[in-house]
Amino acid sequence: MNSKKGREIHAKAEQAREAEQNFIKSIKLVDEAIIAYQKDKDYRGLSEVLQSRSSAFKHLYQKTGDEVYLTLAKHDSLAGIEIAESLKDTSALAMVYRGLGKIYEGSSCLCQVQVR
Repeated sequence: MNSKKGREIHAKAEQAREAEQNFIKSIKLVDEAIIAYQKDKDYRGLSEVLQSRSSAFKHLYQKTGDEVYLTLAKHDSLAGIEIAESLKDTSALAMVYRGLGKIYEGSSCLCQVQVR
């Protein structure tokens, strides 16, 4: 099922992140979209909006250099992947895997293996 309300809020989150460069506003809108998508059982939209939040955290990392934002970005992407993998429509997977790839592409610190 497609969530009209979820898509509208999601579009505002994208606008806030990309055009306005207002990452906090974008994250708040993403949280609203998550609730709308879930209410309407639009899990594809929910998996996609998690990639939007992941992108906002990636931008915050680029702005601040604080690697905690990359950790948040990675885990939002992984959550989106897990949700998309549970769907019958596998076409949702392309976007979420691309999102995770963009996080790894921009961050060498997430690719390092720690040996104890």
